[in-house]
Amino acid sequence: MTALLLAGTFLITFDFFAISVALPSIRAALQASPSELQWCVAVFGLMFGATLVAGARLGERLGPLRGFRAGMALFGLAALGCAAAQAPWQLIAARALQGLGAALLSPQVLALIGRLPDAPARERAFAGYGAALGLGSGLGQLVGGALIALNPARLGWRAEFLLSAGFAATVAWRLRRHRGPDGLPRRIDLASVLLLAGSVVALMLPLIEGRRLHWPAWLLLPALLGVLGLALFGRRQQALAASGQAPLVALAVFEPRFVGALGTVLAFYASVASFMLIFSLTLQSLYQLPPHWAGVVFSAMVAGFLATNFGARPLAARWRGDLLAAGALVLASGHGLLALALATQKPLGLLLAPMVLTGLGMGLVMGPLIARAVAAAPAGQLSLAAGLVGSVQWFGNALGVAAVGTLYFTLTATHGEPAAADLARAGAASHALFAALALAVAWLLPRWAPAPRPLATAA
Repeated sequence: MTALLLAGTFLITFDFFAISVALPSIRAALQASPSELQWCVAVFGLMFGATLVAGARLGERLGPLRGFRAGMALFGLAALGCAAAQAPWQLIAARALQGLGAALLSPQVLALIGRLPDAPARERAFAGYGAALGLGSGLGQLVGGALIALNPARLGWRAEFLLSAGFAATVAWRLRRHRGPDGLPRRIDLASVLLLAGSVVALMLPLIEGRRLHWPAWLLLPALLGVLGLALFGRRQQALAASGQAPLVALAVFEPRFVGALGTVLAFYASVASFMLIFSLTLQSLYQLPPHWAGVVFSAMVAGFLATNFGARPLAARWRGDLLAAGALVLASGHGLLALALATQKPLGLLLAPMVLTGLGMGLVMGPLIARAVAAAPAGQLSLAAGLVGSVQWFGNALGVAAVGTLYFTLTATHGEPAAADLARAGAASHALFAALALAVAWLLPRWAPAPRPLATAA
């Protein structure tokens, strides 16, 4: 059953990242604007992050396995909606539903893995969880590009979503005979869920729509409403706790150390989805690669990721410092070299080594950072902490797509097709920002998490 649960984790990241390589095709097919393309990517992460804790609570009420199946069903139906979309707003709405389905099924994976009675099996499952995240992101680019190139039944980019729907149906069908723990009578405060979701969408609105609307002053209004909504959300959690009811988020979890951990997760993931988006656009616009070859280029990053993702534990046993901080520095080096190569418009072949370096750094950081951030939570709050870390992870993905996407589209905005110099400058600026975020992660880590001691080895 563990393999089927990890297949759900793989599917979420696969579908989230597969759309990046398809964006030029979607833009042409649906006549979508740059801001609509940003929403197609970001709304998934927004809805996922905003409702992840609620999804965990609903899973407790339904039972984790039943919650997983329900989330998988919603995710698959939403994927069908994406495949059938005839206008940008329809695709955006279906992607939002995918985010809701992901928020229901994702926390159940960790809940069920945590119930495994055998400690080595749990460790293998958690390692597999990190691998599923990395494989999903990398293969999303590779398989997505291949499907667009093969164009089965003339479906083009829609084939990606049909594949996801079929995958979801297969996993749900294979799980039909498995039984999981019963649910608990847990109440979910719907007002808190709506406040949180509405607030983060309001905060993201100016970032995505500002460039298209030429930054009018009234865009301050949704931003202020978002801040007010978050304040009201916090007040409501306090009121629920004071009245003896179960808040959606217990504010006691936000101790300084855990807040530092959440900030580090946000900084790291702000460069993950946006990196996939920007580099895919760069390959297809600046280097004129078709989608399937763009996906092949991404395999260099995937190779580096897998090398360190699976080798991180034995390497950590021999490393005398903080391997996460070292990984963040490797990641910053990879992005810095990519920024330099794009700024000087180097041939495509010279981008492969920095791509491998980027993958090596990402593999060293991605899985261990999540585990260390959850461990930084106050005692007795690990379940809530896992949900919050997951929420911030996906908020970071959405924020990065909104902010870096706006930077990229602003630098490439012309009345006609952008020139190669504009595309190169936009890509270089984006990767310079990614490098800065990776350096921020390396700087933040020791401020809340001491480096783990290396395991003693026999002489």
